[in-house]
Amino acid sequence: MIALAAAAVYAAATCHVAGQQRIPPATYAEARAVVDRRCVPCHARRPSNRAFPIPPRGIVLENAEDLARNAERVRVRAVVERTMPLANLSGMTQEERDILGSWIESSAAIR
Repeated sequence: MIALAAAAVYAAATCHVAGQQRIPPATYAEARAVVDRRCVPCHARRPSNRAFPIPPRGIVLENAEDLARNAERVRVRAVVERTMPLANLSGMTQEERDILGSWIESSAAIR
């Protein structure tokens, strides 16, 4: 019984559930690639998206520390609520959302 509970805790800590399918934990490099492609055009100190002269809500995701500090907010907005990217203007896919969720749920390690 204890071994089963320990296995369940380990599985929950090391895998992200995408629908019914479990996926292995994503690496920081995988999460970084998604964030650079889908989030940083708006969430940069100097956004490249001309609709935003400053980063929305002051959230900057340009480096590892920025992303780690905002990991929970990214999880809620991009993975759970799917309200980011705004109107999905950058075209984030479900696979990319799963990568972010997996990385965050597996401790959001930046190294």
